[in-house]
Amino acid sequence: MLAPLENLLLPALQAALGPSQDVRSGPGSAPSPASTRVALHAARLTPAPLPDGESPARDPAYLSWSGTLSPVAGHPLDYTLPDQATGHFQEVQNPPGHILGHGDAFLVEGRTLHFFQPPQGPVQARTRDQRCAGYTERRPAHVLLALRSWAPDAATADSLLARSLAAMLGLLERINVLDFTGAPPTLGMRLSKPRPQLLGLERGMDGSSAYSVAHYRIDGELELALSLGQAEPEGRIQAVDIQLQRTGVHQA
Repeated sequence: MLAPLENLLLPALQAALGPSQDVRSGPGSAPSPASTRVALHAARLTPAPLPDGESPARDPAYLSWSGTLSPVAGHPLDYTLPDQATGHFQEVQNPPGHILGHGDAFLVEGRTLHFFQPPQGPVQARTRDQRCAGYTERRPAHVLLALRSWAPDAATADSLLARSLAAMLGLLERINVLDFTGAPPTLGMRLSKPRPQLLGLERGMDGSSAYSVAHYRIDGELELALSLGQAEPEGRIQAVDIQLQRTGVHQA
């Protein structure tokens, strides 16, 4: 379920290193002796521990839709929700991972977004519909990342790692939410307000290849949303009818 994080960061690495550079996701392994390779591995997501006896805070769940929008034919700055999307706009990302502020980058008119300038890459949207069964749970959490480079010599491996690290951190600086794989529309997971911090550097030999590794930790708030369909009907008082009745007064 951490693969979307790797997929979000890999294009920035590839752009920084060039199309001919071997860039991979996952833990990776050393290439052939005369080759170089870079691998980004999102290894672990860990929620922060809670005090004994306490449970994560839970809020109500809502039906929603999320997906990538397409521009309206002949109107490249306008993006409309598809027919299957229910509810109203809750969030717009452009590029993916960067939440745009309403009124700063676009205006909403019904089911259509009107951008002020051409969007940078894909436009992703989330909607919010009526309340449903389930819950939304939030708690602090962190993701552990390892960025590795291999080369025939240590200097080249170090250079590859430095350039890769600069590209990854530059992208993370512009991102304010990380979406993980779920099972839409039932289950969603994301890490908001990500804050990366360097844990350490490592270098050595892997067979005949030199390697360099940067270990990183990304802190943020983990949101887990479980939506289980229409909520159970609740018995509610629709109206209160108050009638006043006059009674006689008797004197002794």
